[in-house]
Amino acid sequence: NGVQQALKQLVLVEKVPEAEYILQCDYAQLALVENLLQQTAGRILQGEYGAAVVLHLALPATEVELFGNKLRDLSRGNLQLTPISQ
Repeated sequence: NGVQQALKQLVLVEKVPEAEYILQCDYAQLALVENLLQQTAGRILQGEYGAAVVLHLALPATEVELFGNKLRDLSRGNLQLTPISQ
């Protein structure tokens, strides 16, 4: 009986596989990248902020194509994802 009650309270969370990428952009393009990450449930794992911004990104595997296409469209082809081999 206690197990059944615990199972009723259990919260299920769907785990989506992620793919990791490197993206280099200018500071002026950073807001665009952050906006796209929010739209696709992506996240910044690490950022290096020097002359340019270099971001280590994690994207849901199901959203990589959409993110890449929007990124190319909005940046007029200037920004490209570089996959990190795992």
